[in-house]
Amino acid sequence: MSTLQTVALAEWRVAFVMAAGQSRRMFLFTIPAVDEESALAGAHLIADGINEASGHVWKLTSEFSAEVQS
Repeated sequence: MSTLQTVALAEWRVAFVMAAGQSRRMFLFTIPAVDEESALAGAHLIADGINEASGHVWKLTSEFSAEVQS
């Protein structure tokens, strides 16, 4: 028998920048996550999806940030 465990999630505002040639775009999301590491991992998955959907035109930069919302 399995039991469910309750986990406290915080709202994290994550931002990242993607580039295509000379163009750059910032993406901003609110992600419910248990910690900053998980929020950033979620943001990376979203960025990977954008890259895939664009035919690998939009490339991820190293500009990632996350902050917890109060």
